Amino acid sequence: MNTVRLEIPCINDPLMKIFDRYILKAHAGPLFFGFFTIMFVFIISFLTRFIDHLVGRGLDLWVMVEMILLESAWMVSLALPMSVLIATVMAYGNLTNSSEMTVMRSGGVSVYRLAMPVLLASLLLAAGDERFNNVLLPEANFRAKALMSDISRLKPGFAVSQGAFSDFIKGYSLMARKVDSSTGKLEGVLMYDRDRPNVRTVIMAGSGRIAFTPDYRYLVMTLEDGQIHELSLPAMDKYRRISFRKHRYVFEATGYGFERSDSNSGPRGGGELSASELLSMGRELKARADASQRTGSPDMENFRQQYFETMIEYHKKFSLAVACVAFSLVGIPLGVMARRGGFGVGAGLSLLFFVLYWALMIGGEKIAKTGLLTPGVWVWLPDILLSSIGVTMLYRLNRSITGSTR
Repeated sequence: MNTVRLEIPCINDPLMKIFDRYILKAHAGPLFFGFFTIMFVFIISFLTRFIDHLVGRGLDLWVMVEMILLESAWMVSLALPMSVLIATVMAYGNLTNSSEMTVMRSGGVSVYRLAMPVLLASLLLAAGDERFNNVLLPEANFRAKALMSDISRLKPGFAVSQGAFSDFIKGYSLMARKVDSSTGKLEGVLMYDRDRPNVRTVIMAGSGRIAFTPDYRYLVMTLEDGQIHELSLPAMDKYRRISFRKHRYVFEATGYGFERSDSNSGPRGGGELSASELLSMGRELKARADASQRTGSPDMENFRQQYFETMIEYHKKFSLAVACVAFSLVGIPLGVMARRGGFGVGAGLSLLFFVLYWALMIGGEKIAKTGLLTPGVWVWLPDILLSSIGVTMLYRLNRSITGSTR
């Protein structure tokens, strides 16, 4: 009886190098296509929400382009892992659907070996994404915040915070219950006049608007259906209430035109710091929290909350990058089992797992802020869970293939 002997190529075999290049080539096209498609969707979403704040306000075209480029930085850290998942599902789905995967396996090559080139590529992408998150992204976020603040002075209604007080008008604290970003209309207006120290003045109005005069020399705030309450200080012996249907305040517009501020000045938030800066801040906050606990200071809870939030941002710098590897581990068996490598299938399966990943991350962040376990456990949970699912699926896929071809 004649026996057929299959020669199993080793890793350094020239045939395996051909397989590796072929798989990477099949992976590269969908990777770039998926990345730019996702970025396009993110940018369109951003423009839909903020185009009214950029267009028609006398801004230079380059300022608007710069704002879009700076805001697109945070999109990259999300788009890259998702595009890796799309590309992996499509690449291995196409190879399986065209029977090329069957030909490779018939030579005795395991699924693990066929997964190696994409896993190595995902490691390189993860390393690049980590550098992006720690070097470029913090600076882009900080410059975007500074530029948005500069633009806010040009469009004053944009500077009014919904549900929070704003001091952008000198001598006044202003808050609106609701801000319509498209029309600039304010609803539920509450304003404190801090310009007269001997009189406490509170202005309340049902609605209002803030706009420049046509020559941009004055800032006009028009309030409707409101009241002015005045109380003399410090004796508090005189009180006056004035009701109005329409009341207008006029301020000089000096300082509200678009001017570049110093991009290196001002405090930085968690998303505007590198991992090393966040770690240093986290250690300092933990030391303060521990010291407050020993002395019984009431500020301890505030320091603990800031510590949790800082460490969440620290771990996210790395966990989002490692998601490239986790999504590759999931995408390889999904692509082989799907057997159809169209963009719709790849995008659909990728969206399902990405929504799962994002839901776990958001939920984990909320739990981490409560102090239940360390922040790192919850931030890394999505990567650990998806990697475990991917490894299990790869193992079962390899066993099913091995069992069916013995």
